[in-house]
Amino acid sequence: MCSINSIPHFYDLSTIPQSGGAVHPLAGTISVLTLFYDLLRLRCTVTSSNIVSSLRLTSVVIPEYVILGKGGILECGFELGLEDSGLYALKWYKDNDEFFRFKPSDQPHITVFPLKGVTVNVSGSSINKVRLDEIAMSSAGVYRCEISAEAPSFQTLGEDHLLRVIALPERGPTISGLHPWTNVGEELALSCHIHRAFPSPSLSWLVNKAPIRPSSCGGCVRGETYEAGKGEDGTTFYSSTSHLALRVDSTIIRDGSVTLECRASFPHSNVTLTNTLHSNIKAGLGLAHYAHTLANSTSPYSTPPQILLLLPFLTLLLDVGRNRAEGAV
Repeated sequence: MCSINSIPHFYDLSTIPQSGGAVHPLAGTISVLTLFYDLLRLRCTVTSSNIVSSLRLTSVVIPEYVILGKGGILECGFELGLEDSGLYALKWYKDNDEFFRFKPSDQPHITVFPLKGVTVNVSGSSINKVRLDEIAMSSAGVYRCEISAEAPSFQTLGEDHLLRVIALPERGPTISGLHPWTNVGEELALSCHIHRAFPSPSLSWLVNKAPIRPSSCGGCVRGETYEAGKGEDGTTFYSSTSHLALRVDSTIIRDGSVTLECRASFPHSNVTLTNTLHSNIKAGLGLAHYAHTLANSTSPYSTPPQILLLLPFLTLLLDVGRNRAEGAV
């Protein structure tokens, strides 16, 4: 702070008449001091009318998403400048409505204002952290941290971010159409379903951990999404189904089995729900499949007559062996 009243005033002694018309011996020195005083007074005037504060926000952490029914934490870090005498207040807003205030001069320091969708855990909150409980669909919105410095700067800074709410289904994706045992050459009609979620997740398939790209399998994957009712606040929930047409052949068999996985990925988050099923390839199917192919051949020259006579016996023998293998499992 500048106080020009505490600075002594110097007179220009060159204006004081001396005997014989001589100039006062201290006139030059006093003139320099007078100039210094004028410059100092000018600096005080400029500084008092243009106070600069170095108040700054160091970190504002607002989660991109929270899970319905769970909790969340909002964080706001700041630093006061040397010119600031202290913090006046730290405030939190949701969609421009204040719901939390920390003011050092108040007792208690924390004041909470009722706001739909915002449940503040006061005991778990402080000057730099606000703990939210019981996240609802109405908790989604734009959250803002705002800080204000005390005199002389009274500077105010703020930063905001969007917070989304994800409603998970009661259980992960379910897969239908896959049996514990599968035949080589069998055409599988699979479905992956997820019920009542928000927002609508994206469903994808993996075979033996390798993603299936719909664009490269000739329309083997198709999906559908439809409304699954509304919440108390009017939020629309969605159910989604993905259908996969898959032929079991040697390209997808690994160690005598096929592994299928369905993933449900929620947008704007890293939340992914998965379900994985395995199907074993039946023993002896290579020969059985060959016998079946021969029996249904339309060319009399493609199969020796001796083999054709043995086909009924071979097929019966393979069926008995397969049934015993399945019974043992």
